[in-house]
Amino acid sequence: QWGLYEIQLKGPTNGNPFVDVQVSAVFENGKQRVEVPGFYDGDGNYLVRFSPDTQGKWHYQTKANKSELTRKTGEFTATPPSQGNHGPVRVANTYHFAYADGTPYKQIGTTIYNWMDTPVAVQEETLKTLAASPFNKARMLITQ
Repeated sequence: QWGLYEIQLKGPTNGNPFVDVQVSAVFENGKQRVEVPGFYDGDGNYLVRFSPDTQGKWHYQTKANKSELTRKTGEFTATPPSQGNHGPVRVANTYHFAYADGTPYKQIGTTIYNWMDTPVAVQEETLKTLAASPFNKARMLITQ
């Protein structure tokens, strides 16, 4: 539950697969039906990523405008969420945020200025610093 299930497909590389190929998958568990769009990931690889919101057995079938990507089927079982996985963040009580399991989400953020004009070494140092910080969001200011 709330993890990532990924379907990997091999498909066409001719033309412009980023815009010429539409691929998706329909996921069903007997009570829910969710269609998730996929995308071209380069080198003939197409991906569909799904995060099930309920536990249990899920089945899927792909849909596409290219025959080699259509009607691929499979199934998996969504198990209880991994430790620390509280699900996606949603609005709670109109003015607050909470994870899907009800755990409050407290935003602690910072602003990153002029990222595009910053030397790579400084960008790398910034990322290391952010990884060790308490921040769970970053806002970027981009200037011309």
